[in-house]
Amino acid sequence: MVRRVQELARQLGIYYKKSRYLSPNAMPWTRARVQWEFMRRQSYVVWPLYGPVLKAFKEGRLEIDQNVTLLPGCWLNLGTETARIRIGRNVYLNGNLMVASYDLVEIGEFSAIGRGALILNAPHRTSDPNIPIMLQGMEGNGPTRIGKNVWMGNNAAVIGGVTIGDRAVIAANSVVTNDVAPGTVVAGIPARATKRVSPRPDVATTGSIDGAVASPEA
Repeated sequence: MVRRVQELARQLGIYYKKSRYLSPNAMPWTRARVQWEFMRRQSYVVWPLYGPVLKAFKEGRLEIDQNVTLLPGCWLNLGTETARIRIGRNVYLNGNLMVASYDLVEIGEFSAIGRGALILNAPHRTSDPNIPIMLQGMEGNGPTRIGKNVWMGNNAAVIGGVTIGDRAVIAANSVVTNDVAPGTVVAGIPARATKRVSPRPDVATTGSIDGAVASPEA
């Protein structure tokens, strides 16, 4: 009986440790504090939200500007003690996306990221066939910078230390592994330029967008 209790205690300890890592925002008081931080920034988040958000806010490694919207299932992951995520004003992050930073991920103002998208600047190492991939660690590729007024479609991926120029468009289901010039539409795996966008000089680049008027689908 004692051994069974000890084994159960061990299993509970393992489960609790993993839940603290994978679901750090699950407790009601943590959720309330995270929502408070968003409210103070005039931004909005819909639960569930994954990742060490409250800790990153406290340490100044997560910067969120005004009128940012996060829909359910967003995962903001900071993979190292020095990793940072910076999200500009009026950014719209659709549901079930992941932003995984091992250096810096920066998303410029008025950008919209589609449902199920991935932004990752350190892919898994896969070079050693004798070691499981999950034990090989990550291959840091420097900062990932997404410019202003960028449209990233559903299930698209930006992988590595790349720069996406202002007003670029990334088509749904595309995989970007190289820099994208400003005003360029890219599509495919790997993503390649398909056309250029030349905005009129009178198109507004200032103002404010809140959750009440933002599009429900990016």
